[in-house]
Amino acid sequence: MVNAAALANQSITDISDLNKIVPAVSLNGSTNGRVPYAMRGVSTTADESNVGLESGVGIMVDGIPIPSDSHAAQQLVDVDNIQVLEGPQATLGGRTASAGLIDIVTRSPKPVFGGQVDGEVTTDNGYRGDVFVTGPIQPGWSASLSASYNKTPYPITNIYNDSKTHQDSEGARFKLEYKPDALLDATLTVHGNHSQSYGDNFTYSYISPGEPLLGAPPLSQAALIPGITPSYTNLKNNSIVTDAGAKIDDRDASLNISYQLGDLTLGSTTAYQSESERDVQDLFDVDQYFFNNLTHGAFSFDNNQSVYTHVHQTSQEFKVTSPAEDQFNYVAGLYYGNLDILGGTFRNGLFPATDDINAHPKTSTYDAYGRVTEKFTPQFSLVAGLRFNDDDLSVQQTQYQMNAYSPYVQANAHTNSGALVGDLSAKYNLDSRNMVYATYARGYAPGAYNTATAIGSYVGGGSDPFGPWYRASAQPLTQIGIASPVHRMDINHFEIGSKGRYFDGLLSVNADAFYTIYDNFQVETYASSAGDVNPPLVLTNAPEAQTHGVEDNATWRPTVNTTITASAAYIDATFVKYKDAECPYAAQSISGESNAQADAFAAAAVVGTACYVQPGTANLIQNVSGKPLPNSPKFKFNVNVEQRFPVDSLQSDLVLGATYTYRTSAQMLPDQNPYAVQAGFGLLNLNAGLQSNDGKYSVTIFANNVFNKIYYADVEDFWASPWGGGLVRSTSVVSQPGRDAQRYDGLRASVRF
Repeated sequence: MVNAAALANQSITDISDLNKIVPAVSLNGSTNGRVPYAMRGVSTTADESNVGLESGVGIMVDGIPIPSDSHAAQQLVDVDNIQVLEGPQATLGGRTASAGLIDIVTRSPKPVFGGQVDGEVTTDNGYRGDVFVTGPIQPGWSASLSASYNKTPYPITNIYNDSKTHQDSEGARFKLEYKPDALLDATLTVHGNHSQSYGDNFTYSYISPGEPLLGAPPLSQAALIPGITPSYTNLKNNSIVTDAGAKIDDRDASLNISYQLGDLTLGSTTAYQSESERDVQDLFDVDQYFFNNLTHGAFSFDNNQSVYTHVHQTSQEFKVTSPAEDQFNYVAGLYYGNLDILGGTFRNGLFPATDDINAHPKTSTYDAYGRVTEKFTPQFSLVAGLRFNDDDLSVQQTQYQMNAYSPYVQANAHTNSGALVGDLSAKYNLDSRNMVYATYARGYAPGAYNTATAIGSYVGGGSDPFGPWYRASAQPLTQIGIASPVHRMDINHFEIGSKGRYFDGLLSVNADAFYTIYDNFQVETYASSAGDVNPPLVLTNAPEAQTHGVEDNATWRPTVNTTITASAAYIDATFVKYKDAECPYAAQSISGESNAQADAFAAAAVVGTACYVQPGTANLIQNVSGKPLPNSPKFKFNVNVEQRFPVDSLQSDLVLGATYTYRTSAQMLPDQNPYAVQAGFGLLNLNAGLQSNDGKYSVTIFANNVFNKIYYADVEDFWASPWGGGLVRSTSVVSQPGRDAQRYDGLRASVRF
């Protein structure tokens, strides 16, 4: 568990900042759109276009599941503590927690008056302010109110208008608690947040040398991205779409009731969440209206593409808990959730890439769960849990066309599936300070529809890159329909570990080793082909994937004023069986190509897995069995050192701190694009401050990324085909720099009252 003090000391303000202190996670924050959360090398989604698909890492705020399509948990504001549970957590986390669970607990009302004010300013024009106030209203009633405003800059410069990408966020949370006696505790929570980001969140890291956009000589790299040299240290773009960004509004409310009935605690949680998002991006992130250029001004297109998403979720949970100190104790519950994504509309106005697809998935979940603990002896206990999930998924898609002859096609699909999952753990206390355990857990992720794919085709499309709309706007759409959902993913997880304190409690060590097998692993990638303006997003199953590794977390206090915290993870996450993976990029040799073709592509060729034509189709596929899962460095570690020097005259401590985080290189994409490898890197953060002995104030100066190491939080090749220019083995890669991919310094202050 990470408490509020640790979050503040290490500048943890965004969920992606947990990477600094939990090596097993890879949580990629974003200003626009959705990017994957990964844990122990496992993530299942990568693109905001595919709405209704779970991320694999379940996120809860005050025990309430947050939809994967929502940004509601991205900003860490008003947080009391965070618990990261690694590995499948299906018994208590349900269908959203196939890779792990992050539980965020916000501050609660207190029956005495108090509060806290926090502020932060950084040298890259970042600002942060938080206020928390709590106190009694009348006997039995207390309340709290928190409010925040953040301006978060990102190290991306649009040289077209010399602007910096940044995000403004403001929000408030109100809690009202009724606790008339020791038996009843009821808390009403109302929360709202508005975020507005400005600017693109990607920069070009690689484009095949000499390749123009869409194979058109007028659309050369020199013409479209002047002043930009794609590289793995590039932090600039050149985009004419100056209104790029995202507008996100979150609203949620919940009512938690706890009642003590004899020895039992009865609980009820009722929740409603709503989020709307509008995301505007440059179609290809270039500095000209490229279609006007290509057609010599015959048509007008402003390069914009937009995504609209509206997420609504209602949930109800009832549970009963027996006293934890009993020899036999248990928790049992019922859960109902209804997730309704009302938007998911993707629009491109460009003729050869026109999309207007409205996807409307709905998921209703009915769950029953229980977990029991039997303490056979003071040393030995067994914990067993079961959960039955029934998932009812429906989707309606509408695809529009830009002429009056055939305005749209519409399709509906529905599926229902159930899963029985659970866990079994044995725990043995070696003594009062040391224990060992062994766990088996079975988890799952439900089947899912690919809501980003087209459900209609255009008659007479042929090989004309501009399609029938450009030639004649009278061609009808023909119905294709919604493809069958990908199969449910089943998970078998094994883990052993130990937790202990040594040397009179001065050293604490938690260590574990795990092995997890994923059957029908759900994979999302692009199925691009050379010159394809609008490559489809493919959702499919890899027959088997696995992840195994060891982790260690240790805290050592050699003196009363010195604390050293270290954590490390070695994780090997691979596709075990995946022989028909997509092959959308240029970096591979293609079976059967002629010598002339090989010579033509020699400049771009690198060592890679051979692609081949799938029998009976024109699709290029590859065998990636044994290759790494995306965004999974094999080794990560974090070290934090804090030294305190008492200043008796000020009744305070001078606090000096340093944090170093390192990760080895990682392939960021499932298609194994060798241009999409994030090299290994390390980040050093330093801080120095004054903290009062009573904890009422602190002032800290800090420097993040002292050595100015550029790195990327996300890497994608979704524009590989348009930059292919007709050459199958050409490619492009875009990357999203992390918030701290450039050094910045700052001042942070906190006052408690």
